[in-house]
Amino acid sequence: MLRITGMVALLGMLQGCALIPWWSDEAQVRDQHGCLQSEGYRWSHLLGHCLRPADKAVPLTALTYGDDKRAWVLVSNDNSSAEVYLPQQESMLLPRQNEGDKPMWQGGDWSLLRSRGFVLSEEGHAVFHNYGSQP
Repeated sequence: MLRITGMVALLGMLQGCALIPWWSDEAQVRDQHGCLQSEGYRWSHLLGHCLRPADKAVPLTALTYGDDKRAWVLVSNDNSSAEVYLPQQESMLLPRQNEGDKPMWQGGDWSLLRSRGFVLSEEGHAVFHNYGSQP
């Protein structure tokens, strides 16, 4: 009887493993470029390969109190363009719009300004920033 109870418990545990996402192939979601989205990888148009924005890009926090969303910014070596990663959206490539020591990138409704830190704005309203952080 003890042996049967042990077998039933073992079968129950093994079946429960299918509920753990990282044990299942279905949890391995890839985008059209082959980036493993389920592991946080996103396609970089700037670099031409998959990367984890949290590892390679500058983090920006939401300006709205209590909002825990984050965005990330990756700037090209020559400052000619910036790639912005927003939650639940494809990345955006923003071309530089000015010369000087306070670069600004803009594309569509979004603009990115770098002064003491980055400020990301949508339709002229600041949404994300990293004031005080070194870019």
